[in-house]
Amino acid sequence: MANPRDIAGDSAGGSGLGQSARPAAHRPSRRHHIIDAAVAVFAHKGFAETSVQEIAAAAGMAPAAVYYHFASKEELFDVALRSAMDASSAAAEAAWPHDTPADENTLDRIVTAVWEWTARNPDAFRLLSRQVQGGSTAGSRVLAAEYVARHEHRTFDYFAADPIPASRRAAAAAHAVRSLRIRTMIVTTIAIHPHRLDDGPLADIPDDALRAALVEVCHRMIKGPGGATPP
Repeated sequence: MANPRDIAGDSAGGSGLGQSARPAAHRPSRRHHIIDAAVAVFAHKGFAETSVQEIAAAAGMAPAAVYYHFASKEELFDVALRSAMDASSAAAEAAWPHDTPADENTLDRIVTAVWEWTARNPDAFRLLSRQVQGGSTAGSRVLAAEYVARHEHRTFDYFAADPIPASRRAAAAAHAVRSLRIRTMIVTTIAIHPHRLDDGPLADIPDDALRAALVEVCHRMIKGPGGATPP
């Protein structure tokens, strides 16, 4: 199975090992079409229940064409998952570019951006949400861990830093607690969407009200019981 870092370069059109091991496709657009079909089929059926033949049918081509671009179902799954993760990350980063300082409304903008991306890309979100706490392949488990770690790192910058405890041990403990709060916030933000989509149990709650409640909960998770709520 391809290394996830090779997959990352491959899916972005780079020179990852997975790509260089095979000749360049005569029709590169077919590769992206296969990935889109894979996202949709894997999102609805999962990894184990999906066959390459089903993905080929969804893409409107023969299985041999899929294998021309991807060595295995595992590689295709990891590339499809990476594409969904990259798209969701891009939505968040568009709401808060790396060179822009965070302010009190940063979290609200990011939650809104991801909220809207989820509504536009339900299949990509379904695939991401089912893998983010684990993974169906060794590669997808690495990708899931990297995805959470990347967003955890950025989330530290959404809020003002807490006072640094006097002792190294206390500082390490405070950092661990903050990390746990942030990870819980990320998982909660992802977990809520299946319940608001597809006639889920939260589908009858107005989107604006549900999103505002999610933002407040996220703030409280980071700040703690006595923390400030969003304006």
